[in-house]
Amino acid sequence: MTRAVIVFAKYPKIGTVKTRLAAGIGGQAATDLYKSFVSKILQESLKCTGTSVYLALAAPVEHQLLTEWLQMTADPSAFILMQQLATPDLGERMRNAMQHVIDTGATEVVLVGSDIPDLDAGILTEAFAALSSDEIVFGPAQDGGFYLVGARRLHRHLFQGITWSTSDVLVNTVKQAESCGLVVAVTNNLPRLRDIDTAEDLEAWLAQAKSTAACLDGMMRLAEESLRPRMERRLA
Repeated sequence: MTRAVIVFAKYPKIGTVKTRLAAGIGGQAATDLYKSFVSKILQESLKCTGTSVYLALAAPVEHQLLTEWLQMTADPSAFILMQQLATPDLGERMRNAMQHVIDTGATEVVLVGSDIPDLDAGILTEAFAALSSDEIVFGPAQDGGFYLVGARRLHRHLFQGITWSTSDVLVNTVKQAESCGLVVAVTNNLPRLRDIDTAEDLEAWLAQAKSTAACLDGMMRLAEESLRPRMERRLA
């Protein structure tokens, strides 16, 4: 059995990542947070023993810029770089990346996004465990989408017809997977997590992280600093 994690990400350039979040906290703050998110997810993925980790970038990046960023993020030699398919269709990009990794020999593959600060190695391990009996597993997001999809068997129409960035993405994708004849793990196998798309998402995540004493001190401080001007404007 060969396992692989694919992290979908973009090079963290101001104005190209987390643009909705940037509208609330500024471009530099949003980009710094995004770097922190990607760094944590890569580090957590690398904790999964016996698992190959792929960083799938959305667009080509100048070699020197990419090297400098990755050296600050994690050990570049520990993961494999790959390029996402050049298409605006998110579902086709995900399916293509997962199929590519399966074609290289992986028997179980888990793909995750790069804006989920609470994603950790334990959740990735749970996803792989679900694949021991089921063919597809999803990590449900609080906005109705999913932050993780894992598979040991794919179908070329898995993501066909899905309207992304809507509140019923997960429900519709599960239905589509089942219509393709795939055995889907129950969606409460994995915790429901919050992805950070807006300043409101960041505020809600920070409040929850504080209340649960999550061990994310550096990221929490960065979130607080990013939100401070926004809070000060409210009090003015």
